[in-house]
Amino acid sequence: MDQLHNKMTSDLTIRQCTPDDIDILKALCRTTFWETFGADNTEENLEAMFEESFNDAVLKKEILDEHSHICLLFFDNEAAAFIKVNDHKSQTEDMGTEYVELQRIYILQKYQGKGLGRVLMDKVHDIAQSYGKKKIWLGVWEHNQKAIDFYKKFGFEITGDHSFFVGDDEQRDYIMEKVIT
Repeated sequence: MDQLHNKMTSDLTIRQCTPDDIDILKALCRTTFWETFGADNTEENLEAMFEESFNDAVLKKEILDEHSHICLLFFDNEAAAFIKVNDHKSQTEDMGTEYVELQRIYILQKYQGKGLGRVLMDKVHDIAQSYGKKKIWLGVWEHNQKAIDFYKKFGFEITGDHSFFVGDDEQRDYIMEKVIT
């Protein structure tokens, strides 16, 4: 947290996402995904992904899922980032009962490099521990070296891979895992 205070003096708030936040969540999903992956995917595939994964019905279902935990991060009262942590059957892949999945940690580009990732990762650990879990896993695109390096900094290691679709484009994600200490 010291790093965050050295870089920012602004108001920072993390709170649980509610159904009333669906427009905020949808905007964060679409904007951050576009900023990160827009140059590497066709507009058609991105729009298909958005329609399939980031529409109101899907997001509302995720928000209301008792086995998913979505938190919004606000910086100076502006939505800047969010996380989605899945427990139990809400995981996108069954990794076992000792795991939670960090499905999404999305930060708007203008807030990256300011310590928000550390704050969010601390929140992920808190959520995992509240579920009584010993491990966290995630999937990250094999060409997203910035994210891979970020996760390695927090003790995640590559343990496998799986397919991830953006529209009709099959891509490879590394599976990374971390033991919670």
